[in-house]
Amino acid sequence: MARYELKIFLKNKWIKISLIFNLIILITTLIFIFINIKPDPERSYIIYYTSLEGIKMVGYFWNFYLLWFIGFFFSILHFSLAIYLWIRNKKLSQFILASNILLNIFLSLAIFALVTINF
Repeated sequence: MARYELKIFLKNKWIKISLIFNLIILITTLIFIFINIKPDPERSYIIYYTSLEGIKMVGYFWNFYLLWFIGFFFSILHFSLAIYLWIRNKKLSQFILASNILLNIFLSLAIFALVTINF
């Protein structure tokens, strides 16, 4: 991909909107984790909880950052794939970035639920 094609890619309105939404979701989730989860290696946090059976798995504070990093990794992966597919099919690359918004929303909701359980 040439440099001018990358500029055209980044000037597209839908690409900008999806990238801004992804950044807002990721930054908001990271700030939420920083504020609410204290880095205490001696404390165990609830990682997996069911309403019928209760606590199923506990872990340390870095597991929340690992969940956030998964969302960040998939954002980079989807952005790279959207750039690669931009030349061939513009609608498909926009769809990939829009699906990444949904992925980050669901992952953020899961992180918010886990953090609120640990209060």
